Amino acid sequence: PLRALLNAKYTTYQGKKVKSASIKITSGYRSPALNKAVGGSTTSAHTQGLAADFDVVITFTDGTKKTIPYTETYENIKAWVKVGKLSLDQCIEERSKNGSTWVHIGLKPDNNRKQFMKYVNGKYTLDRN
Repeated sequence: PLRALLNAKYTTYQGKKVKSASIKITSGYRSPALNKAVGGSTTSAHTQGLAADFDVVITFTDGTKKTIPYTETYENIKAWVKVGKLSLDQCIEERSKNGSTWVHIGLKPDNNRKQFMKYVNGKYTLDRN
């Protein structure tokens, strides 16, 4: 459903016609050892294969590509969850110590919390908006 929602959303971007939108997974399943090495949470859904960090990349009809800003991706996902077009356990706009950002989505087989979090002033906080 996420890719279909992205393709419906991005028919044009900044005045250019979009050919397609794709999801580029930057981190998926992690073994417990890898998760520890990258500083992941001990309860990370990555270690169960139930989470992914990703970029959204759009390809324009002229063949050029652009990565959608993480904040925009996060806000789009939040809006789709609010109106029932997408279900998830957790969506986090994450930030590393060096300042790079990405979007994380976690899923559960059932009882998804629909929880949204952002990294603000050095800590993760619930996004209740």
